Amino acid sequence: MRKVFAVIIAVMAVMIVGGIWFWFFSNKKPSQNNFQSQNNSSVPAHIGQIFYDLPEVYASGSNGFSIRYPVGYSVDESYRYQEFGPGLDIGGVKFVIPATMATGVNLSNFDTGVSVEEILNTQECSANLFVDQANPAVSIIDRGVSYSVAEMSGAGAGNFYEEKVWVILGINPCIAVRYFIHSTNIGNYTPGTIKEFDKQALIDQFDEIRRSLIINQ
Repeated sequence: MRKVFAVIIAVMAVMIVGGIWFWFFSNKKPSQNNFQSQNNSSVPAHIGQIFYDLPEVYASGSNGFSIRYPVGYSVDESYRYQEFGPGLDIGGVKFVIPATMATGVNLSNFDTGVSVEEILNTQECSANLFVDQANPAVSIIDRGVSYSVAEMSGAGAGNFYEEKVWVILGINPCIAVRYFIHSTNIGNYTPGTIKEFDKQALIDQFDEIRRSLIINQ
């Protein structure tokens, strides 16, 4: 009788331990962090997440970075930001949205996109180096990465231009990711022929492109 009782106790113990083990591993969630800092330099580091909506990869050996982007985007390696005037261009690479994203909406596919830009030998890396000084930069931490961020906008002849610059802090050279959105006044179209583009969806996609940036220091 004692042997039977001992066997029952042993079986129950195994069942309890097994149940606890199953509960622990079935409820364990994977890490949600896509990036981590390298040597406290605030440089984004990809740690294994697959960007299913960003299958294309651009790698710049000369500038030491790689970035992912959606299918259909075009790559302009001769891109230069020229809004500061002659002799003050900022070099970089631009990823322009495909025509399909602008079809039927008030969005331009000629220059709307994301660019990665670089300024060498700066004393202090800030978004103010990449936009008009009248637009003060603010500090933002996104997914554990520290940025200096500034925005600016303009309009003319029925066109609207919006820019947002994200500058990674703590590195040299100074590297920025610029969002550039060119839209048109929907009121200039015959009602029902053109829809308002989904600005938030576009910015969300630009955010994912920016977050995929890897800088090789």
